[in-house]
Amino acid sequence: MRNSATKAARSVAVVALAVTAMGTTTAAHAATAPSAGSPTLYAAGCPGDGRPGGGNACTSLSSGAVFHSKILGANVRIETSYKKVSGGKITGQLGYSNRGTNHWGSTFTQSAGTTKTSSWTSYDSSFRCAPTVGLLKVNGQGTFQTPVASC
Repeated sequence: MRNSATKAARSVAVVALAVTAMGTTTAAHAATAPSAGSPTLYAAGCPGDGRPGGGNACTSLSSGAVFHSKILGANVRIETSYKKVSGGKITGQLGYSNRGTNHWGSTFTQSAGTTKTSSWTSYDSSFRCAPTVGLLKVNGQGTFQTPVASC
């Protein structure tokens, strides 16, 4: 009887060690950093389709992502931001385009690990659902844009 109890205790211990090892292996794999081939867009929070939700838009770049949104209330607040996750320092401007006209914020300098945002307010009620596009102009690199933001 004592021999059976010892065997049962050993079996339970082996099962417990196996379950613990499986859990540890899974947790270790889940906690590993993304592979070198993983897209930056995931780290910057911009989904592959450029639609983070709520009518907002974004564009993934090799060093981060440009985000564009319209916040509707008594007036319309337009925001364009650039979340820079890697790469060297840049100098640029954020803006938006509406009905063929570009509107630009102040010039800024930005390093990796930071987010810059520019915003504008419109009191024109026809602007609420007008199509707008977020813009990022980087000195020496050109201008990047988001898909159209919707309401």
